[in-house]
Parts: sequence; C-alpha cells; structure tokens
Amino acid sequence: MNDIESEKNRALEEHHAKFSCSHDTQQLRKRIVAGGSEQYVLQCLTCGWAACQPIKKEKAFQINGGEDFTPYDETLHEQWNARKNEEKNRIDREYNAKRAKKETESYKNYSKYLKSQEWKRKREKVIARANGLCEGCLENPAEVVHHLNYDHVGSEFLFELVALCELCHNRLHDNKGSNGG
Repeated sequence: MNDIESEKNRALEEHHAKFSCSHDTQQLRKRIVAGGSEQYVLQCLTCGWAACQPIKKEKAFQINGGEDFTPYDETLHEQWNARKNEEKNRIDREYNAKRAKKETESYKNYSKYLKSQEWKRKREKVIARANGLCEGCLENPAEVVHHLNYDHVGSEFLFELVALCELCHNRLHDNKGSNGG
C-alpha cells in the first residue's frame, strides 16, 4: 500500500470514529410509522437514530411524566447522514486528486527516464541478452523492452525487463489492461 492510500485509510478511520455516535443525548419521542401507528422511542439528538426498541405506550407515558411527546424528527438522521456523506466525499476527492497528481508526476518522471542514456544502455543489454529475438514468441525481432514490474524503475534489475516484439508487447498489455511499460 502506498503513502497516499495509507493516508486515506487513516483519514477514513478518523471519519468513521467521528461519525460513530454513542447516542449520549436522547429524548423520548413519538414516531408515526407505516399505517399511521404510533411508536415511542428514544431518539438520539446527535445522529437521529432510534436508540432503543419501541416502548409500550403506557410505559412511555410513565417515563415522560404524562407530558406530551415531541414528534420524532426524521431530519436529524438525514442531516447527520448528509454531513457524514459530504465529509466522506471530500476525503475521496482530496485523495483522488493527490493520487492523480502523483500518477502524473510519476508518468512524467518515467517518460523522462525512458529518454535517458541509462535506459538506452539497459535496453540494449536486454535486447542483446535475448539475441535480438522476442522473448514472448521467440520468432520476431525484439523491438520493445518491457518492465515486468515497476518496483525498481530507474534502478531496475535486468531480470525485471524482457525484450518483446510489438505484437507480443501489445498482447501482453491487452491481457493486463493499459498499465504496462
């Protein structure tokens, strides 16, 4: 996992902790459910969730001291969820932008590296090792040197590189998607 992903995971863990409600502030409220029935529940005034199973009417009136009930507020949970989703989306946007910037920088550095004399020497050694033949089909001339992985780009081991013809290189990329080199 790279630094950006680790940082994002920490931010998401903090987000989860921030929006993990302990239902400390509750109020007994009357909720109207499907069919017009009444329920009496403790509603969390922070996140808006019902913090208990429905309480029987007699018991609810006893707890409430015979007072009228405040209506259950559906908007509390909607607002809590909206804030939660807004912050989650902000975290996603922030880290997607960081990832895109890093990928752009990495691509620029990689492109620059592929134009360097160091890459030219490695490329020549890999093609020479393959006797100028594609290591994919052993039939066509080697035209491309392909990274098997990108763990050591710039200081790669020569065994991490293979000499390929265009056909095998394209076939390899078709099988892997468009993330090879």
